[in-house]
Amino acid sequence: MRVLLDANIIISGLRFGGAPRFILEAIDNDVCRGFTSATAIAETEEVLIVKFRVFPSEWIMISEALRNALVVIPTPVVPEVPELRSKRDLHILAAAELCAADYIVSGDKDLLALGWYKSIPIIRANDFVSAFGVTIDRS
Repeated sequence: MRVLLDANIIISGLRFGGAPRFILEAIDNDVCRGFTSATAIAETEEVLIVKFRVFPSEWIMISEALRNALVVIPTPVVPEVPELRSKRDLHILAAAELCAADYIVSGDKDLLALGWYKSIPIIRANDFVSAFGVTIDRS
C-alpha cells in the first residue's frame, strides 16, 4: 500500500505520537510504503525549527531518518484543482499523483474537505489506522 503523508502528519508523528506516529512506525517497519513531497519536508523543517525550537543539528538527524523512511517526491509542476480552498496544498496532490498513492493521509482541513483527488482518497490518520488495521510487530 502506498501512502502519501502531508507535513501535518509527519510533524504530529514526530512530536505527539498517536496515529501519525503509528503510521510512521508502520512505514519504517515496511508495513506500507511512505511518500511525501519535497515541499512537505521543507514545511516540516520550518515548523520543527521555528515552532518547536528543534536545533538545526537535530533537524539534520530527523531529516536523514525521514528520507530513509519516506520516498520524497519533487513536485515542480502542480495541478489546477479549483475546488481546493488552499493552493498551498497543491504539492501534496501532485506528489500523490506522481507516486501513484493509494491514500493521502492528512491533518489539513482543506485537503480533508476535498475528500478525494482523482481516485485517491484523502483521510485522517486515525481513519487510516482504524480502517486498515495497520499494525506493527513489536516483538
